[in-house]
Amino acid sequence: MQDVGVSYAQQAEHIAKQIKVKSVIVAESYSGMIALELASNNPDKIAKLVFIASFISRPSSLSRFAHCIPKPLFSLAQSRSKFITHLLFGRFSYLTLETLFHDTMDLVPIQLLAFRLKQISQLTPPHFKIDVPCLCANLSRDLFVSQEAMSRFLNTFKDINIQTVEGTHFLLQTNPHECWQVIQSYLL
Repeated sequence: MQDVGVSYAQQAEHIAKQIKVKSVIVAESYSGMIALELASNNPDKIAKLVFIASFISRPSSLSRFAHCIPKPLFSLAQSRSKFITHLLFGRFSYLTLETLFHDTMDLVPIQLLAFRLKQISQLTPPHFKIDVPCLCANLSRDLFVSQEAMSRFLNTFKDINIQTVEGTHFLLQTNPHECWQVIQSYLL
């Protein structure tokens, strides 16, 4: 688990040390910036990138204020609220998914959630091009990642394939079968 205070670059550096052969990296949501750091600093270790409902700049104009969310509200994310699971998973929600989500959130310190939101609020668009080929699987309407944020991928990657998959922002969890089909088609 990430420690509070560890930057995207530091996380990417740690992962790069673990990669022994040229690899396909799959990044969902927050981890998109880690994958971007990996590709920009270690392109020789990356065969292809796959971004799933992810972002490489602020995910929306509202996210610039994410660091202003009062910490007591984070307890809502860690509660076993049906409202939260409906917001995150919508019609794709089922008991096992909800249980896994809540069990995982129980392990995440509120300070880490606050730190990640601060990181997200400070993101700026990349101003460089990356040669590593990538797939960007996104939603037609993501509640968390705007179309403007999705356009950053087009401006950053020279070789990009964009696919739309039905689901919620937690796309790998809410529509794993279609995600796998899209990824598999891209890799073949």
